[in-house]
Amino acid sequence: MKVNVKDDSSEYQATETGDVSDDLEKTVAKVLTERGMTIAAAESCTGGLISKRLTDVPGASKFFAGGIVAYSPSAKTATLDVDPALIKEKAPSAARLRSQWLMAPV
Repeated sequence: MKVNVKDDSSEYQATETGDVSDDLEKTVAKVLTERGMTIAAAESCTGGLISKRLTDVPGASKFFAGGIVAYSPSAKTATLDVDPALIKEKAPSAARLRSQWLMAPV
């Protein structure tokens, strides 16, 4: 996985290959902290791995607001307010699920 974050004044890059690299979460932490921003995670199939990796970075409370693992359909509808009709589809579009999750209250 390769992540590039760019704005007018700076560029950050992290590349993840092989088993596990901590470059990605350290880069995310650096960018968010420098910009005074925070992030929250709504996870399903990752089972909380994204939240775990972000909170492994020292000082994560400065940039990580929290996370929710909503694995079952009932958790997705109750916690993340995902439309039940979307979950009933045999293969709901990941993009459509993401758009619903991005609107979820955290």
